[in-house]
Amino acid sequence: MMVENFMTKEVKCVVTEDNILKAAKIMAELNIGCVPVKNNDKVIGMVTDRDIVIRGLASDKDLSKIKCEDVMSHTVMSIDKNESAGVALKFMAEHKIRRLMVTDNGELAGVISIGDIADSEFSVEDIGRTLSKISEK
Repeated sequence: MMVENFMTKEVKCVVTEDNILKAAKIMAELNIGCVPVKNNDKVIGMVTDRDIVIRGLASDKDLSKIKCEDVMSHTVMSIDKNESAGVALKFMAEHKIRRLMVTDNGELAGVISIGDIADSEFSVEDIGRTLSKISEK
């Protein structure tokens, strides 16, 4: 099965200047844990729920003044929508990440998480091994 069969296709993004409250509201509305960050229509990072808590909330600053670019992860990991879900699992394990941007000809097409793949034909053991590798220090 291909990544595009499991990915979330309707992706809401924030821009670098948006505050983290906007990102948090999107996450709450869609029940997701990350939001891509764009600058000039190009994805340049990702804000996760953890980024908001660790880099935002814990900073004791006015949350309405903390920009997404201040807390986002700058490394954007992506996979082509035509790759197999197995390749996505291996990539997540290797890079110790739970979510990947999905691209189509270099453009953002969706997001896939280990949870999305867990709902697939992969065995509990495959998913467990991947989570174990992601969690290793």
